[in-house]
Amino acid sequence: MTARRTIRSTAAALAALALTVTGLVACGDDSGETTIRFSWWGNADRAAVTQQAIDLFESRNPGITVEPDFSEFADYWQKMSTQAAGGGLPDVLQMDYSYLRQYADRGLLLDLGTQSAQIATDAFRPGLLDTGVVDGKRAGIPMSANTLGMFYRPDVFEQAGVEPPKAGWTWDDYHRLIGEVSRAEVAEGMTGGGDYTSQYHFMELWLRQSGGSFYTPDGAFAFGPEVLKQWWTRTEQLRAEKLVVSPETATQIDPKGAISSNVAATEISWDNFMARYIGEGPDGEYALAPVPSDDPAVSGQYLKPSMLLSVFSGTEEAEAAAKLVNFLVNDAEAAKILGVGRGIPATTTALSAVTLSETDQKVVEYEESIAALISPPPPPPPAGAGSVEQTFRTIHEALSFGEITVDEAVERFFAEAQQALDAAK
Repeated sequence: MTARRTIRSTAAALAALALTVTGLVACGDDSGETTIRFSWWGNADRAAVTQQAIDLFESRNPGITVEPDFSEFADYWQKMSTQAAGGGLPDVLQMDYSYLRQYADRGLLLDLGTQSAQIATDAFRPGLLDTGVVDGKRAGIPMSANTLGMFYRPDVFEQAGVEPPKAGWTWDDYHRLIGEVSRAEVAEGMTGGGDYTSQYHFMELWLRQSGGSFYTPDGAFAFGPEVLKQWWTRTEQLRAEKLVVSPETATQIDPKGAISSNVAATEISWDNFMARYIGEGPDGEYALAPVPSDDPAVSGQYLKPSMLLSVFSGTEEAEAAAKLVNFLVNDAEAAKILGVGRGIPATTTALSAVTLSETDQKVVEYEESIAALISPPPPPPPAGAGSVEQTFRTIHEALSFGEITVDEAVERFFAEAQQALDAAK
């Protein structure tokens, strides 16, 4: 049995194959056969359906062989870092939005605008294609997308006798709702929501609602200490009155969601977390509502690629690599095979082809309901953005436990976060 057949049969052999092919490089030979390597992160289930799609691609493109390579998320990025340092990457690689600029700025990603003959771009959902552009070059093609939403528990709101979130509501409305549900004490430990100021993506949302942003186009912070202080004091009173999930509880339930752990009736999160929440807390009811905004006409939301596909700038088989990218994002039969395991498909062609579960349909219907509020995306985050995100969360945790003051938290953030950005350059 060949390695490629083995990958279809057992997860163990899939993992072995991932190690085996790590050192392979793309090559062509005198017989006209072309081999390209495709790397992605994910588990054995994702690998199995991806291999099925690869098989279909190869049947449609005689002469092109695709060597698969996959790892879990953390191991994947360690592997990519090692290969990049050694002067090589897979011909096609799955790309995370937070790493896109880091790899593009180092000249490691092919400008896919040069492959317009191979990659169709007319079926992408509005605004999404631009998320892969770095400094005018198309460094990545979105494979799937998500956006922020307000998850809530209809069953908890019914028990509390409180009206659930709705379109057109404000941040003050949200704070009142949190208080009402928390005071209703419908279940032990149940609060109206968590401390949303712990997440930098939610601050970005809030900044965009007033015309601002988290980063400037050249990767600097687009706000100063006073703005961050304003953000971190927004929930100060809710924390003081113990109306939001306590930091002790948040630590205990991590990495599960507060809403799926039965400690919060609402939670701002990426809409494709619906399936995750149902899996973590199957006894609860879950629904999605628009995020709050003080200007109902400006949500600050955009379609964010949950992942992209990029091509190594040093590939010797750019045309074949581009054909694979196009197939994975645009082909209806490939979409049926891949499903929504990587998120809601980026193109309307793929979206119309997939079979949606009841859970997936809720997410699609939510995105359709707010389509008019989706705005152009911000520039891809700078290299080091992942470290900034972790720094933001860690400092807020110290703040929520009362270990530091807001002023100390703000000062510490700008010192440590700037250091992270500088180190990534």
